[in-house]
Amino acid sequence: MVMVDVMKITTDSPQDSRLSHGWKYQHVELWPEDQVKSLSYEVGRREYEKAKTKHLNLHIELALSEYQEGDARILPVPAGRFADETLGICRVDPLQSSSIQCLKPFHAPGLMATFDPRDFPCHGDKRSDTIQEDAVSHAWEFSNHYGFPDANYTPIADYSIWFRPASLLTDLEAKPQQRTKSLVLCPGSEIRLARPDLKRQLRIQLDLPNVRLQDLVESDWQ
Repeated sequence: MVMVDVMKITTDSPQDSRLSHGWKYQHVELWPEDQVKSLSYEVGRREYEKAKTKHLNLHIELALSEYQEGDARILPVPAGRFADETLGICRVDPLQSSSIQCLKPFHAPGLMATFDPRDFPCHGDKRSDTIQEDAVSHAWEFSNHYGFPDANYTPIADYSIWFRPASLLTDLEAKPQQRTKSLVLCPGSEIRLARPDLKRQLRIQLDLPNVRLQDLVESDWQ
């Protein structure tokens, strides 16, 4: 999995000096099955109105972190509550069956998880028609243990492992739009669990010469 950590936009033009708009938090996951993901970057309205019709050279920088699986194992999902040495005491969320609720002493573990609904369809479940038939789903949970507890410290971590369907294109010939469906976990489903190991961190710069900001703004935003 590759995490888009932060994003920075810089502009320059023949008339103006180089302007940097600084790094802005993103935290967007990119999994192998994803076909499209959205990133957003906001600038001040006054600054935008001043520059929106100018032809600019736009430079987009992305800071990325790449993670790989460590100590991967298969977890069969039992019916009802179950205990796992790494996860704690868990159960499939009765209200949202695309996630697993867990309780664990002190802090949630760091993990990356994979579930393929094509291999484990939930027959007889009235919600089974919501399964994403053609896409693997993933979950990401980074350990929230950073040392000193806050004022509301509790010795039990209450967290969820939420499986997000892949982000797929609605039509490859049309404007890219994201489509997702929910999925259903049920007893007997198998989940691949692993520890996220940081492999490398890197930056990518994308250069768009001679563009106007007004042509790049999300069209349905006011």
